[in-house]
Amino acid sequence: MTGIFFILLVVGLSSAQNTRPNILFMLADDMGYADLTTYGHPVIRTPNLDRLAREGVKMTQFTVEPECTPTRAALLTGRYGPRIGMVSSSFRTLKSLADTGGLPREELTFAEMLQANGYATGYSGKWHLGVNRFTSTDAYNFPMNHGYDTYLGHPVSNFQLCKPGEETRA
Repeated sequence: MTGIFFILLVVGLSSAQNTRPNILFMLADDMGYADLTTYGHPVIRTPNLDRLAREGVKMTQFTVEPECTPTRAALLTGRYGPRIGMVSSSFRTLKSLADTGGLPREELTFAEMLQANGYATGYSGKWHLGVNRFTSTDAYNFPMNHGYDTYLGHPVSNFQLCKPGEETRA
């Protein structure tokens, strides 16, 4: 099983009177459908994730794109990723921190809807939905501008600095 690169955390308000559920939404990049025991893998054991699936909602149907950016955009907005400009004819979409493009601000995200209903929201993991827009350092497209109170993660893919044929050193 490949590592989990993207985790979206949306945590509900904590109070004795609050009866609304806490929400934890997880998306794993580059993981096959049956790579978890709960989805039928005969060898790999994932007891903690299996327990989350048993005690929560286990989603089993979703159409994905061949790349992570449009899929992530579709999940966060409920809209088809290419329809909101999260694809490119030349590459997957956003290759580096200097790229100016990303999830349009006018797109309503689930996090924004949850914030409007009193939820505290947070995002952890790979964002890969844009960083800058007007300059290479303005952070216009960061998660905090799309309904997240906090963000801890990396803005683009891990591989954008890799060059074919060159050894990569940590």
